[in-house]
Amino acid sequence: MIRDADRKTLPGFSAVILDLDGLVVDSEPTYQAAWTQAGRYLGYPLRENLVQGFLGRSYDRIEQLLKTEFGPGFPLEKFRQKSAEFWHASVERSGIPVKPGLHALLAELERQAIPYCLATNSDEIHTEKCLKYAGLGGAFAIRITRNQVSAPKPAPEIFLMAAARLATPPERCIVLEDSETGARAALDANAVVMLVADPRDVPHDLRSGIFAVLESLHEFRRLLEYRQHK
Repeated sequence: MIRDADRKTLPGFSAVILDLDGLVVDSEPTYQAAWTQAGRYLGYPLRENLVQGFLGRSYDRIEQLLKTEFGPGFPLEKFRQKSAEFWHASVERSGIPVKPGLHALLAELERQAIPYCLATNSDEIHTEKCLKYAGLGGAFAIRITRNQVSAPKPAPEIFLMAAARLATPPERCIVLEDSETGARAALDANAVVMLVADPRDVPHDLRSGIFAVLESLHEFRRLLEYRQHK
């Protein structure tokens, strides 16, 4: 694991794949608030650790976790409906922030003519909404979403499809992720993984597989600039 990425050299690569939630847009707090509100509304207070465990997972997996926590009587359909209502009310009122460094990174990728795409566990409709509320409706010409594959992350299929759409072997793709789930999926796709996260939150067994832990997208942009000028 590389801790001081600004001083390191990138491996050989030809394309970049970016996750959406928590990496491109700061949407995860909006989801957590909506899930918490929905649980409280339905009389099922959600533990903070449980809600944290939802992040980066498909909605099918979230529903499995809810059934494990509260039993088969948990009102999954009502929870889905109310959490969606709370989420839409929040983002329509306040929008979704873009993660620091994203605009500069996309501009640098364009400047260097490096192909890139989005690869997310969100479905196509939700991805469109997130990008719209973040002011990124015109970004990412190539978007690989949950409904395009048979198995979401942590399966590697999303990243394999992304690499194919970029006409690049997976091992020549750098995947930028913020979650353990996404990082493991990208590793299983044989991609080069760079995790934008607090190093203290990276599981020990994941550290030997990923190429770098970065504090922000700014660091990756600086690596691109260094690579071009070295």
